[in-house]
Amino acid sequence: MPMTNGCNEVRNPAEALVNQEGIFEVVSPSGKVFEVTCRRGHGMTFRQTNAPEEQHSSQEVWLIRQLPEQTV
Repeated sequence: MPMTNGCNEVRNPAEALVNQEGIFEVVSPSGKVFEVTCRRGHGMTFRQTNAPEEQHSSQEVWLIRQLPEQTV
């Protein structure tokens, strides 16, 4: 998935993140923010980091930004 200025606009974030590796911030059209961890060859895990009230249409654009890997 090519990133432009560190951010990518997509209609289907699950499809865009297939075969990706890393941690991504995914923002829904309504402003809900998710942190998604992708490991090539495995499933995706995600957690919601905020919860605005408004709903969205499936025809709107999602934003995806790769986050730096955290080292422990």
